[in-house]
Amino acid sequence: MSFAARGMVLVVVALWVSVAKSQTIEEALVDAFFDALRDKPESYLEQTATVILGYGRDGAIDEKGIETMIAIQRAKYRATAGRRLLVADLNNDGEVSRAEIGTLLPTYSSSMRARLVLIHRESDLDGNGIVTVAEQRALSDAYALTKLSEDKAADLRRLMLLDANNDGWVTLDEAHELIEEFREGA
Repeated sequence: MSFAARGMVLVVVALWVSVAKSQTIEEALVDAFFDALRDKPESYLEQTATVILGYGRDGAIDEKGIETMIAIQRAKYRATAGRRLLVADLNNDGEVSRAEIGTLLPTYSSSMRARLVLIHRESDLDGNGIVTVAEQRALSDAYALTKLSEDKAADLRRLMLLDANNDGWVTLDEAHELIEEFREGA
């Protein structure tokens, strides 16, 4: 085992022992959530209000509403990524060839030309010069996950920690009251 590998093992073991002694990983994530809440209460209140008012109902949101919001946001990002190549599918066969890109390029500004060529190259996973529907889908999925990663989705799910009365719904009033307590405590 290399020196670097042994060092990584020691770090992992130390982290595991530290977490096992003091708290679970979930508890550590909850603590991190509340630390971030304490550091930027206005940002969390605005984010919570956006989530509740945009995707909740009757001034509250539950876990299902948050999952729906995550799905909708990722779908929008997938559509954005897909739209970039869809416009180049001039013969509407579901595939985008280099020839189609070449036909479209003169109609774009230089920065848009560069972007389209790079997107086509990045999407052409097998390097055959044709971006298939499956390759477009893979690009779109990857783009959506870069825009709303699993970590960001987990942060959104942790908004349920603001459910002060444990009824399964977070209201704007609950979020506001808890965030005010953090402001006063800071």
